[in-house]
Amino acid sequence: MAPLLMTRWGPLDKLDVSVKLSAISAQLEGRYALILNDFTSVIGGIGPYYGWLSGAERADEETESRMSRLGVQLPFVIALSVEDIYQLWAGGRFGVERATGHIEEQAHERSLSATVIRPGALFGFSVGFRRMWALVELDADYEWWRTRQQEARRKLSGISLTPAFVLIFRL
Repeated sequence: MAPLLMTRWGPLDKLDVSVKLSAISAQLEGRYALILNDFTSVIGGIGPYYGWLSGAERADEETESRMSRLGVQLPFVIALSVEDIYQLWAGGRFGVERATGHIEEQAHERSLSATVIRPGALFGFSVGFRRMWALVELDADYEWWRTRQQEARRKLSGISLTPAFVLIFRL
């Protein structure tokens, strides 16, 4: 999920909770850091999310669609920090998602559903000082999809690469 708005709160020294919002999704994430030494930490978490989509597909046709999705991600990374200016991390993530919905087209309604299992790896680097940070990350996932439209069923699989670039301004 690429958030438009995110807030993070650290209720405990090694635990933080974040809420991420985009135009069509919301995610709550909890992360715990195990500090191994001054430079290295191991971070694990859980991030359930919900997404929705509703509206007309094309203005010139009478087509309406409604979709929702529910999933969870379980990230695990090893992070290295140098003088709190540079950070490097690598790890894995496992995700499961279920999506369901309907498409109504010219008075006919079709139901859709999909389930995806998504194991993957992630690599990232950030540089920053005090309140401003720049971050680059690459996620590589292998996805197994099982889909159903009415009675037709399909199995799909493949690799998904997701690059990210983020500027962080801390208040």
